[in-house]
Amino acid sequence: MGKRCAGIKIPVFSLRSKKGLGSGEFLDLIPLIDWCKESGLKMIQLAPIHDKEASLCSLDPIYLNIHELAPELDDEIKPVQKVLNQPHLEYRRTYLAKRELLKMLFIMRGQEDVGSKAFERFFKRFGFTERGNEELEFFYFVQFHLDRQLHQVVKYAEEQGILLMGDFPMGTHSTLPWMNHYFDAIHVGHCSQDELAYIQDHTSMLITADKCTLKESKILPLAAFEDPKNFPEKSFCTTTLNGMIPLRAWWEKNEEKAALCYHTILKQVGKPPQILSASIAQQIVQAYLNSKSKFAIFPLQDLLAISEALRSPDAANEIKHWRCHIYIEEFLLAKSFAKQIREMVKEARR
Repeated sequence: MGKRCAGIKIPVFSLRSKKGLGSGEFLDLIPLIDWCKESGLKMIQLAPIHDKEASLCSLDPIYLNIHELAPELDDEIKPVQKVLNQPHLEYRRTYLAKRELLKMLFIMRGQEDVGSKAFERFFKRFGFTERGNEELEFFYFVQFHLDRQLHQVVKYAEEQGILLMGDFPMGTHSTLPWMNHYFDAIHVGHCSQDELAYIQDHTSMLITADKCTLKESKILPLAAFEDPKNFPEKSFCTTTLNGMIPLRAWWEKNEEKAALCYHTILKQVGKPPQILSASIAQQIVQAYLNSKSKFAIFPLQDLLAISEALRSPDAANEIKHWRCHIYIEEFLLAKSFAKQIREMVKEARR
């Protein structure tokens, strides 16, 4: 991509839909893509989506939309929805609940699905070889349907001109071919520069990294927490680093950091206000958008912070395993917010 662009980053589980089951799901990204396009944003960065219970090269079953896959299980899904529809992700309960429902579905139609031509193509594409074991067949069955739903998203994002960026799981190179199936770009956290060089030499995806000292590299390093006017063109910038609490929360918890931002980025004097107002949040986001950085990527919470109407009532809620307090169906109706973001992006000429 030649031009500067702006985007958002969000864990899939943070999305909330009215038919969701304890977690945001891959298909929830389709309305998010619509919102991004309307808002002038051209990239969505996702937190890791691999199955922590299985392998780095498998998709997490919590992101499968079972209602879409098997509406005949609605009577079993509805009571589970009520229990798991919480402000924060209850990962283990959600994982086990979905696994139980998928086991039921596997008994009902597993043999039919894994015997299909579509499954055969999936099996060959990922280089699987072993067959026969029931538990392994169940794993393939789940991965097959996850792959199909995620590819719906990938295709739709491409049609709408939205790039998808994935977080690269550290410690293994074997995930690169797997990530190539789904993403246009990857973000690499802290790692030795030798590993970064290997990644660069073995993928055509765009790469961003928290740190890069490689010479003649196409990798975009991080720029953050200084005057955005000084950010280099060959960089990506963000208001909140991976693993950090979002903008409003760190502003209210870290007085020193808030003061640095207030004085360096906003060019204000004196003590910064204790509570981050929507107006100040907008000024910070705009400053990052105005920078020369190739990509300006913002957590959804940080964009919501610029709207008094849409931001979470309590910044302390926007922490690890946070789920958006606004249903994605309702989010799409917030036309004035999309317009506000679009005008900020346009002002920054992104």
